[in-house]
Amino acid sequence: MPPSLAVPELWSSARTMCARLMCLIGAARAAAIACLSRRQRAELIDWLAPLEAMARKLLLIEAAALPPCTKSVRQPARAGEGACTARKHGPAFNLIPVRARERAHPARIRQLGGPILVRDMWSDAVRMQRIAHLRAAPKPAPGARLANRVAALLRVIDRPLVHARRLARLMARLARRAGRIARCVAEAPLRRRPMMFHVAAYDQTTGRAQRTGFVNSS
Repeated sequence: MPPSLAVPELWSSARTMCARLMCLIGAARAAAIACLSRRQRAELIDWLAPLEAMARKLLLIEAAALPPCTKSVRQPARAGEGACTARKHGPAFNLIPVRARERAHPARIRQLGGPILVRDMWSDAVRMQRIAHLRAAPKPAPGARLANRVAALLRVIDRPLVHARRLARLMARLARRAGRIARCVAEAPLRRRPMMFHVAAYDQTTGRAQRTGFVNSS
């Protein structure tokens, strides 16, 4: 028997709001979003941002409710965990909001002149190669970024437990920062309140997320 959701009624509310979002844009494709008027794009962002925040809170609740065996650590932490990466099967949802990620190391003073050590030469060569690849890459289509965000959100709504397990494994790997990340997710305020948005469901989700073991961990 497949595991059930911990808060099915809140997921149902999120699905209803996602359906309203899809009625607004018609199709989650870059070409369709590029054809939206400025007012429609603003309305799309007003809906998308709070729905993403609510989805993160719901995934936090579901990840905390999973059995311990699901949260086992299978591999060490890697740089850039939780970042949205393009995969063959579609865009990945940002489990960790930007404000909760580790900041990049500050700029360091580099020696004048060319590199002397072999490792520095290799590092500079790799950096220049990456820059060349970025410059040669085709520019994304207008509306592609918003389309990827919508598609990633719909994937979470469609299969929440899959993403909850992914979040549980991620939090296990980032154990030292798990509490801070969870609090950042759980305490995210509702900055935009579009018409017909389920504010009560969002507030209820916030309350449930703040009571999870992740938030209360040290």
